[in-house]
Amino acid sequence: MIKILKEGQFVKKLFFALTLVAFFLAVTPSFSHALDKLRASHQPAKHALPTVLGIEKGWFKELGLDVSFSYFSAGMSQVEAGIAGEWDVGAMGSPPAIFGGIKYGLLSIGTSITQEMIEWLLINKKNYEAFNKNPKAWLQGKTILTTTISTGHYSLLANLKKWGLTEKDVKIVHMDQSAIISAFAAGEGDLYQAWAPFCYLMQGRGAMKVADGRTAGITIPGMLVATPKFAQKSPELVAKWLQGYLRGVLYEYQYPGDAALYLQQYYKMVGIDLPYEACLEEIRDEPKFPIYDQLRLMERHAGQPSLLDKWLIELADYFLKQGRLDAAPDVKKFTTDEYMKITRKLMETPSVKSVTYQTFGVKKK
Repeated sequence: MIKILKEGQFVKKLFFALTLVAFFLAVTPSFSHALDKLRASHQPAKHALPTVLGIEKGWFKELGLDVSFSYFSAGMSQVEAGIAGEWDVGAMGSPPAIFGGIKYGLLSIGTSITQEMIEWLLINKKNYEAFNKNPKAWLQGKTILTTTISTGHYSLLANLKKWGLTEKDVKIVHMDQSAIISAFAAGEGDLYQAWAPFCYLMQGRGAMKVADGRTAGITIPGMLVATPKFAQKSPELVAKWLQGYLRGVLYEYQYPGDAALYLQQYYKMVGIDLPYEACLEEIRDEPKFPIYDQLRLMERHAGQPSLLDKWLIELADYFLKQGRLDAAPDVKKFTTDEYMKITRKLMETPSVKSVTYQTFGVKKK
């Protein structure tokens, strides 16, 4: 306990300066020639935290990786940057991962979290009571602000269906998450879709939560992805990044309070000032998946789809019904457990340090 508290105090004082250097200036140490370079990409969201931890705690360097970091405000711009050669691996919502897989062959190689608990629909406090009396009647013709082709959009569409509505019954306006917060503050729009950390920011400014992915009965996986060119050329580097990333996942389980400090500082670095309590709530709320959970999620039996396949098929089917897709995709073409299996082999190699075994809880068969 004392060690964790000291580490947390150290994080508060030094994290911001160190991450600016590590993430954006990509300063390499004198021994960087011995490390393989890998470029990670994320968004201003918690799925970046395991990469943050891997950089800050030196786990990637232990694995022989020099990991640089960039982030994007939305999934589709992130996809396009990856295909243009600007990054190698990363995490994003499942809708852009699906669209990127269909259009560009972007590979989904695991799941970061499931996001149904942090995909909120919010409303102005003055409209809260009227909305809850009859959501269907109140929403008719109203303006809904959302980031389209996103996990939040999926949650919105599923909740509209639950309320007996379609997109034709409302006016959906695309905005990025920061713009949605500004619109709420200006009194523009009627219903607002926001995911963490933006949903917590809106709540802090008086918005009231009325629904999330759970209320619509859906599962919304966040995806770990790799660009096809890099994955084909360097499969072991992809697996090493996964190894470091998943070590961060277990750190969140083991030390949620300290992980919340890292998350808070990361959010500050990307311009989001969120209370520690909200960061801790997010750490605790979002389901996480260590290595064997990843393998179980992606395991296919006798040609049948895996559980992760089924989640993606359900999501793709919903966008198909909404006219966002022309045909149902074969998710098996761009979703693979190949790199997780390589990761497992790396973790069970005798040369791997014992601390890695302890962190992952790996037991040799």
